[in-house]
Amino acid sequence: PTTHHPTCNPPLWEGQLGTSDSGVRRWVAQVEIDEGQAPGLFTGERKELTHLRRENRALRMERDLLSRSDTSRSSDKDATDLPAASRSSTLRRNSGGYRNA
Repeated sequence: PTTHHPTCNPPLWEGQLGTSDSGVRRWVAQVEIDEGQAPGLFTGERKELTHLRRENRALRMERDLLSRSDTSRSSDKDATDLPAASRSSTLRRNSGGYRNA
């Protein structure tokens, strides 16, 4: 439980700031944390954590997208491949002659 900052009366400020009582209370709680009066993450730490979580979420989405793309390409390739026994020999030119590939 946090105690209110001595100079703050959230219900009084609510109308003046155009915000809700709970918004003012969160602001007051963060001020108390920043002043070392309450445990928690400092404002800068909270901003960094938020930034890192967003970046992490974006990287996970990119990874998943690339993974699905690789899986899709792999399954497309597998579907067009024929079993080794039914593949016809292909000829390749190799130093003036032909050989089976």
